[in-house]
Amino acid sequence: MQQPENHVALQLMQNTTEVWIQARPEEAFALFVRVDLFPRWNSGFIELRPLEGEPTTSGSLFEMVYREMGRKVVMKEKINERRDSSLYTGESWNSDLHIRFRYEFLTQGQGCLMKLSTHIQTKSLSARALGGAILQTMRRIQRNNLHRFKALVEKNRGSAQSLSGKSASL
Repeated sequence: MQQPENHVALQLMQNTTEVWIQARPEEAFALFVRVDLFPRWNSGFIELRPLEGEPTTSGSLFEMVYREMGRKVVMKEKINERRDSSLYTGESWNSDLHIRFRYEFLTQGQGCLMKLSTHIQTKSLSARALGGAILQTMRRIQRNNLHRFKALVEKNRGSAQSLSGKSASL
């Protein structure tokens, strides 16, 4: 993975966010990896630009483009592991941030627990100075994204079979 040289990172945040979804893990996961659905639940998402491999598969590399606080942010993203309908791990980075993420879809009762764990590092002096504000913003975005995803899955649960059968179009 290419990262900026002399990347001296300081830990900014570790966070875990969970949401219970009234759907089987495989139903939720099938919708989670659908690139065409990203804008419906992923805050600020503009586009995904493939670089290597099929997006959202193990080993793939792509750029994620977001609009955050009125400006365009581009993050490279590499998927390290995609296992069945239960696990999706990877990392995102740009010149200021390095984010490791882990999504788990765990069977729980009649549904699933979707768990997002993140570890964010930065070398940016301005980001370090604003650490508390960034930390609060990231937690809010993660929580809101998971709740928007939950609503998407539960709204489409009756038609999840047909939704999950569609390809991840770009």
